[in-house]
Parts: sequence; structure tokens; C-alpha cells
Amino acid sequence: MRSFLVLTIVIFAQSLQAQDAFDHALEKLLSVNWENCKKVLDEREKDVLLEDNIINGIPGKPLGPDERPQEYLSAAGQLAHNRAFFYSFILQHVNFTSEEPGFLYYYYSQMADLAAYGGLSTGSSVVFDKNTYWPNWYTDRSGTSIPSFHTNYFPYVRRPDPLYEFFIATEAGVGENTDYTDGNRYQWPKPWFSKWIPKAMSPPVNYTIILEKLFKPKKHMIVFGPPESQPVEFTPPYFECNYANEWIMSAVSPIVNYERPDINFNSIPPSYTGAVNMDVPLAYLDINQCPGDVSKNVFAGTAKCKDSTQCIPLPGFGINRGGYMCACKSGYRYPDGQFGPFMGLEIENADPNIHTSSFECIKIEGEKICSCVY
Repeated sequence: MRSFLVLTIVIFAQSLQAQDAFDHALEKLLSVNWENCKKVLDEREKDVLLEDNIINGIPGKPLGPDERPQEYLSAAGQLAHNRAFFYSFILQHVNFTSEEPGFLYYYYSQMADLAAYGGLSTGSSVVFDKNTYWPNWYTDRSGTSIPSFHTNYFPYVRRPDPLYEFFIATEAGVGENTDYTDGNRYQWPKPWFSKWIPKAMSPPVNYTIILEKLFKPKKHMIVFGPPESQPVEFTPPYFECNYANEWIMSAVSPIVNYERPDINFNSIPPSYTGAVNMDVPLAYLDINQCPGDVSKNVFAGTAKCKDSTQCIPLPGFGINRGGYMCACKSGYRYPDGQFGPFMGLEIENADPNIHTSSFECIKIEGEKICSCVY
């Protein structure tokens, strides 16, 4: 995995140059920040949610020529899927045994995820649909559990700076303006809340687990988990205004449990009652400026490669201009003194007059043709 990039969005475009799709997308990103996001939510909430075509290379979607899957999203999706299985198995098992760990276990588990994958994700949360979380670790004054109690439970842990082992744990399902199940208002988790809950269409998949203990007979256990086909969904980029206060994308995988574990829980098939979310800052992800379908990639065609070259995207540049190189097409060669492709960052920072007369490959006349790009 590539090293962590502390990338604030930087404008390389010269003020005298005409604006392009990159500049328009950048203006929208920069128009929302931690100081004004609550006001933006109240006045024009659509501005805190971007289109799907801002980031391409989303895992599970077809890749275009020379495109690579977004490394951070792939890893976040695998981790979210893993935790969704884990919580589904725990919750279904507790219906039979009443051995569910206390609520702090969720926080510890999420902190462990961020500690182990600190360069991958800055936020981890577990959210349950309205009135579907039935914790049996709540007790009355006599110590008797209260199985019929249900709540909107939303443990959220974030790591403000991946360079430090410092975590903030929050119960985000209680308090003013935190009702994430309220469909009448945007509320920050909504982009991923609607991916699986309430009531996703794809049914859960049942798995058979064989438990073997020394000197004891084997025990078969049927549990339900996320679907086999596309078990992880990814949100469009959105500005998280309450906690992270930055543009992020979330990998989302569903938690499966019985709807009413307090009564006749095994008489009704399980359903998706919650979701695990792993947050990835938008600054960790790469854009693709090379030519392509602008309906799928808003930045397509903003690279400045000449007609004698072909554009090849490069990883590690984040939401910045210059994440590409311009390699000579077949039948062309590099000018004397140019060793390898022209780098996008150099092209973007060049004076317009220099760009007009430079970064061009030379057509080969009567010479041996090399079709290699490096």
C-alpha cells in the first residue's frame, strides 16, 4: 500500500487559463468546509453530496482502459465485509446463548480496525436500523437483563490523525440532530444508510458453521451473512459535517440479524438490520484526467497531452492536477534529451507559451519504430 499522503486540494491552474471540468469540480469541493457545512446543510444540502462520477476505479465496477481500482477503497471494502460477517454471527449467536459482549466491545473492535489500518481509514461505524438493535447486556437495578429493550445504536470511532494513536469514540445515535433514521432531513450518514437499510432487496445468505471442541461432539450452526454478489457498496463522496469534517467516501456492508430477537426470533427469516461503514478521506483517492467518458469520469479529458502522445494515469496524486504521464504513441519518438514520458505535473506547471512548443513527440520517418511507452 502506498504511503499516506497528506493532500489538501491544490489548484495548479494558472489564473489566466480558461477553466475546465477540473476547476468546476474543485470549486464545489472547496465551497464546503468545517466552518460552513452546517449552514450549507440547512440552505443547499445537495452541495454536501457529490456525483458518482467524481471518483472512478470503484471496486466492483468496470474499469476503463489503463484504469486501476482505487487501492484504499478496495481495502476498506474488504475490512467492512469482514466486520459485517463478524457482527452478524455475534448477534445471531447471542439469540441462542445471551452471551453478547457489552457495548464497549463495538468501540474496541472499531478502534482495533483503525489502529491496524491507520493509513487506510479515518473512521469506522456500526449503525442499526430504527428499533432493530436489542441489546441484552442492559439490565435493571436488580441485574436482570431487559430483552425487550431496543434502541437506535450507532457507535462511531474516528482517528483524526493517522500519524498518532489517538481515537475519538462517540455514540452518534443519540442527542440533538443525530437521528440518522429521519428521512425528512439529510443528516450525514444518509448516503450510506440507504445502501442496505431499511430492507435491502438482495436476501441474506445462510452459512453452516461446524464447531469442534476437544472431547465434545461437533455442533452445527446455521448463520446468515451478507450476500455473495456485491456484498459491499460504496457511497458517492460526501462532506461529513458532524465528526470528521471532511470529504469522504464510505465502504458499506450489511449486518444480518433477526428482526425481533425478543420474541419468536427464529420463526421469521433474518434481514438486514444494520451496516458496517469504513470511511476513506477523499484526499486519499486518485482522479483520472486522461481522455474518457465524462459521464463516468468528470475529470476525463482535462490532461494536457499532445496529439503525438498517449495519456497514462498515475497513482498517488490524489485530487490534484498532474497525476498522469504523456508517452509517445507508436510511430513517434522523444526529442533528444528527453528520457521517457513527459510527466503531467511538469506539464501542468509549465508556462502556457512553453507548453505550446514543448512536450511533443517527433514523428519517425524511415526509422525503426518502437511501440514501447517507457
